[in-house]
Amino acid sequence: TLGNATDFGDLVKSVQMMAAYGSHTRGIWLAGKDPGALNDIQSVELHSLGNAADFGDATVSRGEMAQGLANRTRGLGAGGTTPGSYSDVVDYITIATDGNATDFGNLTAGVKRCTGSANSTRGLFGGGYAPGSYKNTIDYFTIASTGNASDYGDLKQPTRHAGGSASPTRGIIAGGNMEPGGPSGFYNTID
Repeated sequence: TLGNATDFGDLVKSVQMMAAYGSHTRGIWLAGKDPGALNDIQSVELHSLGNAADFGDATVSRGEMAQGLANRTRGLGAGGTTPGSYSDVVDYITIATDGNATDFGNLTAGVKRCTGSANSTRGLFGGGYAPGSYKNTIDYFTIASTGNASDYGDLKQPTRHAGGSASPTRGIIAGGNMEPGGPSGFYNTID
């Protein structure tokens, strides 16, 4: 139904630049900044309006996370910044069960502000920023089994802050910031 947004509730803690994802029943926000790096995981029940609840803790405090990804069972948050470094850590949770995140594995490199996209089987993280440059790499995981990322391929151009989406058969990454040193602005391309 078309219409304006309605107030759903409030987060437990004010936060920005966190990993966000959900299932059919729950919305999750993992880590983020306030302005320092956090390790909080917050959740809401999507079937009813209300405030977020404390879900548990991430394995490490991080800000400037990747856009998260999830299938119906498991959610992943990746990358981000920790004091003094760029993280390659990937955390996962079982969305239906409150509790702390578990280490899933690692990205191919430490990166912040990359984009997530997933179907029921595979999750992709693409683009982002690492010290000195924007990235065009795409990492993939099999969501049901833990382990380190494998190289899936490359985006058409290096970018960060893009948006990701997926169907059961296709994943897309759209928009994002253009790399400094070239034309300034934002992409309108969809990979």
